This record gives sequence, C-alpha cells and structure tokens, in this order.
Amino acid sequence: HFYLSNIALKSNLNNLVIDDSGDSSLTQILSETGGGDGVTINNSISISFSVSDIYNNLGHGLLLNNSDSVTVSSCEFSNNSLNGINIIGNSKYVNISTCSIHLNNNSGIYLMCDNIRIHNNSVVDNATDGIVVNGSYCIATNNHCVNNTNGINIITDNNIISNNICINNITNIIDPLVNNIIVNNII
Repeated sequence: HFYLSNIALKSNLNNLVIDDSGDSSLTQILSETGGGDGVTINNSISISFSVSDIYNNLGHGLLLNNSDSVTVSSCEFSNNSLNGINIIGNSKYVNISTCSIHLNNNSGIYLMCDNIRIHNNSVVDNATDGIVVNGSYCIATNNHCVNNTNGINIITDNNIISNNICINNITNIIDPLVNNIIVNNII
C-alpha cells in the first residue's frame, strides 16, 4: 500500500514504474520528458491514478500491464511518442474517465484487454486513432473523439460504443464486426 502525491518526475529513463502493488493511490503526478513511458503500472491491483499530467515522454504516457481494478481520472496525457494510454496483458476492470488525451504520436487510448470502461474523455488530435478497442466486453461512452485519423476503431466483438461524439476524423467509427452495440453516437 502506498500514497504518492505532488511529485514531479523529469528526464528519467522511465519516470515512474510501479510493480506488484495494491490498494494504492497516485495523485498530482507530473511526469515529463522521460526516455520511456511516463508512468508504468505492472501486475498491480486496486490502483487509483488521478489529477496528473503526463507529457512529452518517448514511450507511452501511461502503460498498464497485467493490472486489475485501476481507476484513471482527471488526468492529461499529451505529446507522448507512442499512445497516450496503453492497456495490455491481462489487465481488466480498468476505468478511464474525465481525462484529456491529445497530440500523442500514435493513439490516444489503445486497449488490448477485456472489461475496460472508457467514458467522459476528450480524445483529440492524436496521430492515428482516438480510441482503439481490441478487447471484448468493453464500454466506450460519452467520449469526444475529434481530429484523429480514426475516431474509434473497434477490432473485436462484444463491446458497447454509445453516446460518443466522433467528428472531424478521417473515419469517425470503424466497426467491421457484427456483434457490437453501437448506438446514439454523433458522427
């Protein structure tokens, strides 16, 4: 268990790495110009990450790997060389809300896991996709995906994509599959 607050990390190889942790909180973290990922959370459970600025890192802004029950809220992820937020491994029950994710050199949010909830985020001006859903039983709702190459790119089945505003993207919503629920989106 730990609580980190009001910490500035700058120009480290990987600015902040959390391994094998649980029931912990990170708030008001500034992670900038790292040589790798801004923040990495590996093999952890029940983590709260909020009110933080992660930008100008050479890797992902936030990398979640094999972590469960992680809440990311009210954060800004910008100008990272890869994805703003990248969720991989067996991560599940991740909740991303009220974040500003913009100007990343790849996708704003890229998830390759099941049971992820993405809601009430601003995902704008990322080089490729605003949001990539490459997992099942995920929910993306009430997000603003604007000026990305693709607004929301859905690669797998059994997801709910609703009440999003996807405008001024080259393609607003990509869904080549038949088993997704896509309703009430503005495109």
